Amino acid sequence: MSRFLKSALLVMVVLVAADLVLAQLGKVMVPDWSLRTHRLKFRIPDPVFHHALAPQVIQVDRWGGASYRLVTNSLGGRDVEPRVVPLTADHRRVAIIGDSFVEGVGYPFEQTFVGIVHDAMREKNVEVLNLGVSSYSPLLYWRKVQYMLENKGLKFDDLLVFVDPGDILNEALWYDLGPDGSIISNIQGGINAEQRVGGAGDWLAVNSVVGKLMFMVADRWRLHLREKQISDTERTGDESIDTVVNARDASWTYDQKAWDSWGRLGLERAITSLDRLRELTRQHGISLTVAAYPWPGQVWRGQIEARHRQALREWAAANHAGFIDLYPDFLAVPPQQAVKTWFIKGDVHWNDEGHRLVASRVLDYLAPSVKSTTTAQ
Repeated sequence: MSRFLKSALLVMVVLVAADLVLAQLGKVMVPDWSLRTHRLKFRIPDPVFHHALAPQVIQVDRWGGASYRLVTNSLGGRDVEPRVVPLTADHRRVAIIGDSFVEGVGYPFEQTFVGIVHDAMREKNVEVLNLGVSSYSPLLYWRKVQYMLENKGLKFDDLLVFVDPGDILNEALWYDLGPDGSIISNIQGGINAEQRVGGAGDWLAVNSVVGKLMFMVADRWRLHLREKQISDTERTGDESIDTVVNARDASWTYDQKAWDSWGRLGLERAITSLDRLRELTRQHGISLTVAAYPWPGQVWRGQIEARHRQALREWAAANHAGFIDLYPDFLAVPPQQAVKTWFIKGDVHWNDEGHRLVASRVLDYLAPSVKSTTTAQ
């Protein structure tokens, strides 16, 4: 081997070693460094309903720049402590299912709307169970509830289903029902945790400075591409608002191109999934309620009669299900005030004020039936 090749090889070895050493320092000194692999400890694949939160864990998760405590019970639902949830109970139980809004990303359980309702109902001897997980959609709502009822033997009296505007894209493009009855998807990475465990990409993102930079650049490029899709007429002058009020996943309610491309199909599939859920709850004697709420995009455009709200309201009436309508609450004040008051800055999810607003409306909805139950006892 020539002296030049030996020198080049030595330099490469030194650079690789330095890269790996610096990455180890990054793990210690940078809070988010190992976040991707850290989440694989508690955001796990599920063989039936695709993905779930691991049962009975106490972890710290991050959302944006904030850290928060994440605790789950034996069902894999967020809770105040890693308790074992009995499959049956001698008191009333209300289960709530949805996606990241119901899971309550960004906040400890006690500050989420489900946590607030949980605390308030506990005083009335009513137990509240959170079955929601990020990136769920109606097909997964039905399959998870079916599994909990018919395979686990879980018993509850009421089911509240929070159907997210972003669920429609998930139904159209992400999920399908496999031949064995399990949920399958065609998307790569992301929530497909089973495709990422032990993958080279995750290893590089954690153990290599170069790998970390590559992932950061890729994430930034994806954000840049989303921002480029916002037309000049849609810009508000506030970048933290521009992105959230023009978020693609909920655009089917106001963008005809999105509606024609995937919105119509996604809504049809969502309704089919809700029909399955309606039949399932009837078979088990469970009271069913659906809830509709807007994203910042609907709020910003004053879409009080958004396709999302209309479809769920009509479905609930036709299927004799309850309906919680949160659109009027979020559209009761000027759009900019609403977005800044109830949503995390630069995010479509609710902040603590938003969770309190939703909790208040859910408690108002439950109050008459809870009162009648208490009186009967």
